[in-house]
Amino acid sequence: MASGSIKGAILDVFDNEPPDELDYKIIDLPNVIATPHIAGATFEVEDHHVRIMNKVLIDWYINNKQTADKIYNKELLAAVI
Repeated sequence: MASGSIKGAILDVFDNEPPDELDYKIIDLPNVIATPHIAGATFEVEDHHVRIMNKVLIDWYINNKQTADKIYNKELLAAVI
């Protein structure tokens, strides 16, 4: 891209998150637009994620079963709601 062989690029994902010094050598090029890892954050995707999260929470709290592959901060899920 620096040589001009690529007209331009829009990047949403980098080798390192957050981007490191090498990533910024690409991000800072005049023919590059960088987004903060949100290109897939459409209304449809966000709604889908909410449906998944709600199903996992209902299964956990109401059905007493774990349907998520991984649950982090399980101690927070023990809170009474």
